[in-house]
Amino acid sequence: MSTVTLEERPEEKIIKIRLILWATALFALLMPIASMQPLFFGLTITICYLAIVLFFYPKIGLLALLILRPILDRFSTDKLFLIGGYGLNFASILALVMLVFAFLLTIKKRKKIATMPLTAFWLLFLATTLVGVLMSFDNLASLAEWLRLLSIFALFLSGFLLVDTQLELKRLVKVAVLSALIPGFFALYQYFTDTGLTVPLEGIYNRIYGTFAHPNLFAYYLVLVSVLAAYLLGASRKKFVADQIFFLPLVFFLALLVLTFTRGAWLALVLVMFIVGLIKFRKFLVVGLVAILFAYIFVTPINNRVNDLFSRNPYGSISWRIKLWTDSLAYVGDNRLLGYGTGLASELILEKRGEAYGSSDPHNDYLKIALENGLIGLFFYAALLIALVYRLLAAYLAGRGSEIKILALILFGLTISFIIMGFADNILRNTALMWAFWSLAGALFAVSMSTHETTAAE
Repeated sequence: MSTVTLEERPEEKIIKIRLILWATALFALLMPIASMQPLFFGLTITICYLAIVLFFYPKIGLLALLILRPILDRFSTDKLFLIGGYGLNFASILALVMLVFAFLLTIKKRKKIATMPLTAFWLLFLATTLVGVLMSFDNLASLAEWLRLLSIFALFLSGFLLVDTQLELKRLVKVAVLSALIPGFFALYQYFTDTGLTVPLEGIYNRIYGTFAHPNLFAYYLVLVSVLAAYLLGASRKKFVADQIFFLPLVFFLALLVLTFTRGAWLALVLVMFIVGLIKFRKFLVVGLVAILFAYIFVTPINNRVNDLFSRNPYGSISWRIKLWTDSLAYVGDNRLLGYGTGLASELILEKRGEAYGSSDPHNDYLKIALENGLIGLFFYAALLIALVYRLLAAYLAGRGSEIKILALILFGLTISFIIMGFADNILRNTALMWAFWSLAGALFAVSMSTHETTAAE
């Protein structure tokens, strides 16, 4: 059975309704069996219904994915199924669903996919990471990471193939913004109940993280949705008065961003503001710089965290990161061409440094890839990022509609910001962020190319 559009015959709609009802009845029968594991049961139901929506209503399914992934981020490492003693976590299963969906979508829209930009760069990077799976000392862990990377490409592909008009592109942006509301309300609850993350050595208390696995992951997602909310406000025409309501989530997200105490995300937001303001909105840049100055002076958490950068605290995150990077760079030289295996940087660092030094996450995208996939993998990843920057800049310069042009500039600024912050944080590891960002990039390219072709034909 092939994927169909929303315009369907009555008999097709009846078949779909029956399938959904049968699935619901089956889940109801299985409920007593799963009563001892409500999390397992709930996530399984979520995946099944999501697969149904993706199959029958792909455009709605894409929007549902963007809504659900941030909400369920903290469950991404929970094992749902055991196969031969090895567990499949929620993230891997969701990635598999996404890959099957993308495969079916590719078959249906094989003509359009031939025009998709960045395909060669993505495939070269994915091929290198697949080699990292084959030569890994933990093949299953490497396969899980490779599937995660492949799912990011699948979101890029889905955004390109499913979004056809400027209206659909704007709807995708709105859904991306709204996807942070539920995580945001959870974060607000954590703040008022003092149930956030506390790091006493750095003097940080009650760092909110919402439904994400860590405050840093939540913070960078807030950067994305804050910038997109600002775009909806700035790009809206006067007749779209309803878009002005996005002022409220913008203020909400910025307040939450402060309470994550994530300096890297703060800097990322400043970089986006500086890039976008310098290129097109210089008045906005001046206002933004004044706002940053006032925030530094009057907002105590920002003042304390920024001042800590210059205190040379031996127990602070800056000193810890520098020591981590220095040690990890030495490990790259032992297997510099192909690395140790996809997704195994943390395990490698932990094995060589031990547990006494705390977290073994590289906190550096490029160091992580160099350790896992060697200099070859790092080269292809850098080529992908450079190609992305070039295509976004080209989309901005060739933009025919003001809203498309501004969104291209916004994504360009986000890309540069994430590239820079990739030297100090795990940006690529933030799956919810990558899914939203790359789906938007794919959708933008599709609409931009379509608009350009229409204009040329006229």
